[in-house]
Amino acid sequence: MKKGSKTIKPKQTGKGAITLNSMQNLDEVIAKQQAISKKGKTVESKSGNVKNPFNTMADAKTNLNNVSQRCTELYKALIKQNENEGISIGLINTILDLANGRVSKKGKAELLDLAIRLKNKSEGNIESKYYKANDVLRHQVVKAQTKQEKNADNPLDRKEMFKLLGVGKKMSVLPHVVHIDFVHKSQEQIEKEKLAEKNAKAKKLADEYQSHKNWFMSLTINEFDALHEERKTLLKAKAKK
Repeated sequence: MKKGSKTIKPKQTGKGAITLNSMQNLDEVIAKQQAISKKGKTVESKSGNVKNPFNTMADAKTNLNNVSQRCTELYKALIKQNENEGISIGLINTILDLANGRVSKKGKAELLDLAIRLKNKSEGNIESKYYKANDVLRHQVVKAQTKQEKNADNPLDRKEMFKLLGVGKKMSVLPHVVHIDFVHKSQEQIEKEKLAEKNAKAKKLADEYQSHKNWFMSLTINEFDALHEERKTLLKAKAKK
């Protein structure tokens, strides 16, 4: 790969497809992508409604000729998988500018763009070379960052690290990036956790009540009478206010 090679901006191949230009504000793009969960769903943005690229394959980005030169080289290395692990990890390192102890937003956008195109071309077929390339990319993106995180001279800050999700066979889910420590939870898991939290609160209240009751039942007659008189005095004082 030649140094200083220019990034080729991908062209929009279909109505509503997201281009690399629109991905420069990565935080906004990621928020849009995570909002898309069902086929045909639209999300609100500052520029209006953005159409889900997966509505039809004709609308989705599939042209690998429109990616940057360095992503083209990375794709070729990913296809050969283990033979070129060192090459592809090196390219990922360069694209993300990891040597500077940070993650380039532009590089992250390039890799995300490549992942979207590979998924579109795979059409969910796990035997497809594009599917396999995306799977390798998913693992090596993490591997490259983890290696830089341990770099003694210029370690990568963990809060900068990310991973690719949504690159598999479920075509209704758009590839997206999340923080490295993000844990995906199914709706069933979320509901279970809510129920467990509700039960825990109820148990805490029940335990507190039982504790008060046990204390009350342990009082002697004299202690009870004294507290009862004290309570009546307090109630009278409140009534006068």
